[in-house]
Formats: sequence, C-alpha cells, structure tokens
Amino acid sequence: MADFGFVGPSYEAASIYQEAQECINFYPEIDPLKQPGQRGVVALYPTPGFTEVLQLNNAPVRGMRTLSGGQWLIAVVGNAVWAIQYVNGAYTSTQVGTLTTLTGQISITDNIMTYGGLTAYIVDGVNRYYWIVGSASTVSLNATVSGSVLTVTSTNFAIGTGIVLTGTSGQITIGQFTTTSTSGVGGLGDYPFTGSATSGTFTAPAFQQLPSTDGAFTGAVTCDVVDNYIVYNQGGTQAWGSTDLQADVQNGDLPLVTPWSSNAVYGNKDGSPDPLVGLICDHRQVFLLGEFTSEMWTDVGTVVPGVISFAFQRVPGTSLQHGVVSPFSIARFGEQFALVAQDTRGQAVIGVMKGYSFEPISTHAVEQTLMNQYVGDAVAYTYQLDGHEFYVVTFPTVNLTWVYDLRSQMWHKWLAWDGEQYQRHRSNCGALFNNVYLVGDYQNGMIYQLDNGVYTDNGSTIRRVRRAPHLVTDFQRQYFAEFQIQFQPGVGLQNGQGKDPQAMLRWSSDGGSTWSNEHWASMGKVGQYTKRIIWRRLGWARDRIFEVAISDPVNCVIVSANLKAEGAEN
Repeated sequence: MADFGFVGPSYEAASIYQEAQECINFYPEIDPLKQPGQRGVVALYPTPGFTEVLQLNNAPVRGMRTLSGGQWLIAVVGNAVWAIQYVNGAYTSTQVGTLTTLTGQISITDNIMTYGGLTAYIVDGVNRYYWIVGSASTVSLNATVSGSVLTVTSTNFAIGTGIVLTGTSGQITIGQFTTTSTSGVGGLGDYPFTGSATSGTFTAPAFQQLPSTDGAFTGAVTCDVVDNYIVYNQGGTQAWGSTDLQADVQNGDLPLVTPWSSNAVYGNKDGSPDPLVGLICDHRQVFLLGEFTSEMWTDVGTVVPGVISFAFQRVPGTSLQHGVVSPFSIARFGEQFALVAQDTRGQAVIGVMKGYSFEPISTHAVEQTLMNQYVGDAVAYTYQLDGHEFYVVTFPTVNLTWVYDLRSQMWHKWLAWDGEQYQRHRSNCGALFNNVYLVGDYQNGMIYQLDNGVYTDNGSTIRRVRRAPHLVTDFQRQYFAEFQIQFQPGVGLQNGQGKDPQAMLRWSSDGGSTWSNEHWASMGKVGQYTKRIIWRRLGWARDRIFEVAISDPVNCVIVSANLKAEGAEN
C-alpha cells in the first residue's frame, strides 16, 4: 500500500471511531511540487525547541513587546518592568519600573512620535503606565515659578496632570491642564501646581503611573496605536479612550502625542449593550471587540486645536455579531488578526477577521477540546518560522496549546512533556527581537529563544507523536505484514541521548479504544543515511490505527509511510 495518509494534522473527533488523528509537536508542511497521493506531498517537521537567554525575576512573564526601531524589548515579569537590549553579543536587562499588579496578562504598545521620543505604554487592567525609552531614571525640564503657576521653558518629556516634579527647593504636583499652555497639553507653557518650589530645573521619574485624574477613567485592559494616538479600553464597560495629539512648537509644530489623556477624549462601543472586552488597530481602523458583538471606528480628524474632542467615529454598517472570549486571544496574523470568538449562541470558535467579516479557522476537533470548558483566560501570539506563520493560542485552565499554520491551514498541538503526561506549552507571550523570536515562560521569569535547530525545551524532553487515520476496508480482516516510516535518516547525535535515536510504534486494532505495547526501532545513528525503519508481522485487524512517538533530541522529520497489507474474507 502506497502512502496512506500517515502524515497529517491533529484531528480527533468527538467520536474516535470517526477520526482519531493526532499531531503533537510536529507541524505539517506541504510540498507544492508534488501531486496528491505522491510520496512526501505532506511531511512532518519538528516544532522548535528553545533555550534560555535571560532569567529575570521568578514570576510569570505577563507580556513582551519589541519597541519601534528594534533596539529595545519590554518584558513585564510579575510586577517588574524590564528593558532588554542586545549589546556586544549578550542580552542585558534593566528594571525600569514597577506595576501595582503581580499577575494576569498585560498589554504594551509604543510610539516614537511622543514628547521625549520613543515611549512605551503599558496597561494592566488596573492602571496605565509609560516609560520614556532610553532615559535614565529621571527626565528633566526647565521652568519658572510665579505663585502657583509653573511656566515651562524647555522639556524633554510630556507634562501631565498629577505628575510630581522635584526641584532643588522642593516638590510640586501639576494640576489640571490649562488652555494657556502655548504648545497644547504636555508641552511648553503654564501649568497650575500645588506645593512649593523656585524657578530652575525640575526632574521626574522616566517611568510613570498615570494618575486617576488622567482621562475619563482609570486603567485599561488592552492598548494599541493608530495615527499616532494610543488607544485603550476600560474593563467591564463600553468605554475606550485615546491619548492627546498636540503640536510641538519647539520643532516647527510637528504633531506629537502625549501619554496623557484629556477627560473628554473617549468614546463608547454602544451599538449593542454588551461590554467592550478588547481592541486592536488594523488597517488604520480601531476594532472594538465586545463580549458578544463588535464594531469598528476610524479617525475622522475632527480635533480642532484648542478644543478638546474625540478624533474617532463609528464606521457605518460595521456591526458584527461576534465578540471575543478573551482580550489576550487577539493577535495579528498575516494581513488580518485572529481571536477566540464568542456570541450569544456559543463560544470557543477560533477565527480571523478579514475586513469586516469573521471567518472561522478552527476545526470541529479543535472546538471539541474546548467544549464546556472555561476559555476566558486564553492567551495568544503569532510567530514565523521557515515561511510558516503560526497562531499560538493557549488555554491555561484547559492546560492545552493549539497552533494554526496560516500557510498549510492545518492545526497541531504544541505541548510540554513532564515525563508522565502532556502540559500546555511553556510560552506565554512572544516578540521578534534581535532577528530571533523570543518567548516568555508562564511561571518562572525565563526568556527563551525559539530555534528549529534545538530539539529540547531548554534541556527538557520534547515528546512528539503522530497518530494516523483509521485503516478500514469494509470492516474485513486485514493482515499487516510490514510497516515502514520514512524518517530523515542519519540524524543521530555523537553521544548521549539521541546517539541511536528510537521511534516507538504502537497500534490499536479496535479503532483506538485499546493499544498494544510500544515496539522500538532505530532511526539510524549519525551518518547512516540509508537506514530504513521497518516493523514486521503486525497481526490483523478490521480497524487499525498506527501511532509513532519520538522523544530523542534529534531532527525527526517524517516524510512518508508505506504499508504492506492484504485483505481476507470475513
């Protein structure tokens, strides 16, 4: 029997007698030069392993982002905010700030068109924060003091309500913004203050928690940037807001953004009564994803200098009868974005937003694993590997990580092996930095580099499994004389585990209900390029399923499989 479909994706149906295929820690790749039915038209490649590049504080890595320009990576671990660089062949990290929360995913964006230059913006649900990138622990301004008014003559950062400035003769706290500020909110001009000080140089921390007086509400769940506005949404409500955009009179009225928000700079996703869960900016529009419905807004440019107004309006006709189950399941994916959706009729359908349309990408097998489960803690990110773009979505409560390949449009599971059973993958978030893809551990504060030339999870075993389709011929007896899997041969290591890598075959003769013992065979030591892996005298069955597992740290590529079998009368 020629290639019988041994190579393929994960698809275990609600009834294993319909379909019981499994693909764990392999991903399928399609050869576009081969015709259906040819050997190797689909091959299985090992998912990447990873190695540690940084150990930060021992806590969950809650979020990561490479900032514009690619020179800085921000990682939030527990309540610590870390700025990471790659200098002289090594990663360096500096704690630049502290959040008020310890757990839960966070959202990060940035803007280079900010007073003071590149600025990172972080939201953790409870508060909003910013860091003026590359600054020392403090930034400074020059100003004169007259009574209770501070007149700023030069500044390298945005000045906002509630910021505490320290001078040589005391501390002052900036009050509400005033219209006498000659460059708009955050720049040069006059600001009321409380406290006492004299004219001179004032300093403030480069990392700031925005005060409760900033904007129309405190805190945010997700944030993004569009048209130089940083936008964010409030949890449990329909409200969302943006930072201010002002002219910089020091630099020819160049429009710059502040990390601060005026009270009136907000809107509401009120086309339907459900709350706003999360947002993402795509194709210069703001997608407001609610609990059950969604709508899209766009920048209409109605901000008048000197008049506080919201720059965004709803795009007519874009109401969508799909919401999102978790704000952190939203991730950019090709020229679209993916999410775990829900609506008033059900939940846990994974799909992509193409324009204003939602298109499911999850299979019934994927959805079956999430049925009647809590999926509100789903987290996702996307990464590219050898031309494949993957949407990685983890369901912590379900203890499961699914991965969708945009190129092949197939699903596989990406799981950690604890020696006895599978667990969710260790990555919790990720970012492309220094030309490699880094991920953060969901427990221990480690930053890892994904690498398709590494075959362990930072030294821990990766157990890979492929379970083939049912072999049934009208439920007549089939006698299996020989089964051969074409692995890439000669991949053994020089020494240690993997010197003589083994493939472990087992089978079910009753459609997947019970299984045989494992039967081991060598994949070939290093340099054994003509090695074949064959199992013989495999008995008979009316409904046979073959499954192979590999746990040695080698490049175990499965190209195809062949089977010699013959039928018999019942």
